[in-house]
Amino acid sequence: MKKVYTTCSLGEAYCVKALLDAGGVESIVRNESLMQAQATADGHPSVWILDDGQLDAAESIVSGYTGGEVSSCDKGS
Repeated sequence: MKKVYTTCSLGEAYCVKALLDAGGVESIVRNESLMQAQATADGHPSVWILDDGQLDAAESIVSGYTGGEVSSCDKGS
């Protein structure tokens, strides 16, 4: 499992997860609340892929989102 995206917005984390899932990359969101046992040290919502072999595909999808190439989600939410 690899972390591919961290944000201050839970909505944005789920947006990236949806983009990954649509691209065939299974993912999960961690740190939905600070009370969860799976929280990372920084405490911010993060998106993790389940199959490390899909890292290149995941990074490409995330790069497209952060570069403004993907307009499926409102990045301001």
